[in-house]
Amino acid sequence: IGCNTGELTAALLEQFSKNSTEKRPPEETTSVLQTTQHTDFHILGCDIDNILIQRATENNPCPDRLTFQTLDYMNTEQRQKTMESYLQRFGRAKFDVAFCLSVTMWIHLQHGDSGLREFLRSVCKWTRFLLLEPQ
Repeated sequence: IGCNTGELTAALLEQFSKNSTEKRPPEETTSVLQTTQHTDFHILGCDIDNILIQRATENNPCPDRLTFQTLDYMNTEQRQKTMESYLQRFGRAKFDVAFCLSVTMWIHLQHGDSGLREFLRSVCKWTRFLLLEPQ
């Protein structure tokens, strides 16, 4: 959430894909995400700014595994539709991890304390792990 023009999102896909193909002994596996060997990663990058999403889509290095979508995450109906339809494509109920980068201040300014709390509750509903950049 808050993918901007998608460069970091694309780099995450590249890094996750690279790490998933490396063979490591169990004693070198340190995180929950590393304990399962995944070879098929898919990422949804969302941003409220349609122009940024257009740029991300134009420069998408891996459109079969990386999807960019314009999304006002605070719009409950739009959020529900976007998240459900994306997850259903892969037979999933939740994302493994959500990255929320450079969005908390904007949400707080636009929607107040209650909006920020709702944002965090909602993101946690849709993901197993949350990586949040506080602002």
